[in-house]
Formats: sequence, C-alpha cells, structure tokens
Amino acid sequence: MQDNALSLKEAKVGKSVAISIEDIAFGRQVKENETLYTFMNDENERALMYKFTDLLDNESGDLLDEISAIKAKAKD
Repeated sequence: MQDNALSLKEAKVGKSVAISIEDIAFGRQVKENETLYTFMNDENERALMYKFTDLLDNESGDLLDEISAIKAKAKD
C-alpha cells in the first residue's frame, strides 16, 4: 500500500492509496470504490474484542463487528 510512492502500514478512512494484491485484477475481481476487508484470524479477533477493546474508537469497533459478522456468515 502506497501514497505518493511512500509505503504505508495503514490507510485512514477517506484516504486514496495505491494497493497491490497478488492475483487480483482491479476492474475485474475488485471494482473502484468497493470496500476491501482484511482477513483476521480468530485469535487476533478475540484479542481485539476482549483484551484491547479500550484501544478501539467507535469506528474501529464497528468495523471489527462487521468483519466478525462476515466471517460468521461465511462459516454457515
């Protein structure tokens, strides 16, 4: 992930960045303005939800809930 040729570890909401994902063709599998989610293993998800919840702002907490719901639906 980059912004003006500088590597980034994160992108804030509303920020436009360039990303490269192996074996993904943008415009085919992923369209402009689609939301991309990261995969989070269960251990990290639980740690964020229960150990580090005080470090999450409301927006981050909502995003974690959304990712959890997507994972739960995928397991069904």
